[in-house]
Amino acid sequence: MLAFCERCDHEVEGEYAHPARRRWAKFYFLLPIPFIPFIPIMASDFAVAIPGSMIYCLGLGPVLGFYREPPLCTECGAIVNLISEHSVRVAETR
Repeated sequence: MLAFCERCDHEVEGEYAHPARRRWAKFYFLLPIPFIPFIPIMASDFAVAIPGSMIYCLGLGPVLGFYREPPLCTECGAIVNLISEHSVRVAETR
């Protein structure tokens, strides 16, 4: 992705610190879909299902942390500002 690095003072290729983890983190949100028909059973099971659901909800914080991480410069490792395609098109027309 195209980004502007203030430390390098030019446009660089930005990347996220853990691209593979970001890719797999998307599937974390899909895990409960097969269990939707069993919600009445899970709601009545106080010993396993409710604590298991709580553990799943606790895991949302670290998963969302991967999406909050800013992209980094590939040359120096600084946090970069992403350049949107819209701003590139506007700059090219000027």
